[in-house]
Amino acid sequence: MPISKINLTSGITGTMPVANGGTGLASGTSGQFLKFTGSTTVASAAVDAKLGQVINAQFGYVQTNSTSFTDTGLTADITPSATSSKVLVLCSLVGCYVTAENTCLISRLVRGSTEILQTESIGGYTGNSNEIGYGGSSAASYLDSPSTTSATTYKIQFATRVSNNVSIGNWQSGSERGKSTITLIEVLA
Repeated sequence: MPISKINLTSGITGTMPVANGGTGLASGTSGQFLKFTGSTTVASAAVDAKLGQVINAQFGYVQTNSTSFTDTGLTADITPSATSSKVLVLCSLVGCYVTAENTCLISRLVRGSTEILQTESIGGYTGNSNEIGYGGSSAASYLDSPSTTSATTYKIQFATRVSNNVSIGNWQSGSERGKSTITLIEVLA
């Protein structure tokens, strides 16, 4: 029996017929991918999550001796594309420094005027009678659900537990070594 050839571009429409124990596959839609279902079936499925816009900001040096939270200058705005979007916030504070015994630098992440995360960045001291201080870095991440499509501001504020100086960043003007950052990543539903 002679073997016939079938032109797949014009001879078959719709779903490819199943042959020799295989499986058929209908066309998917934009934004979908192929997945294996655990049997011999292959199907198309929507991507569970996608990343949208990415916003990044940085700042240099800031100091306070206030026990009330004040802005560091580290702030970024994002406008979510849907109310179902989440915002992944990544923060990195470098050059955190306290200058006296029993001093503590605390920081917090704020959305608009609402606190959503607070951390104790640095506590304690080291040194001798001529020099007291403690330095380090702090990092935090938070997955937020702002439920809005309006422009939303995220910022870092800081304070000290007692009225002694605390600082974030490199004190040398223009130095790139002491830049702290905040990154906002939209996670689409």
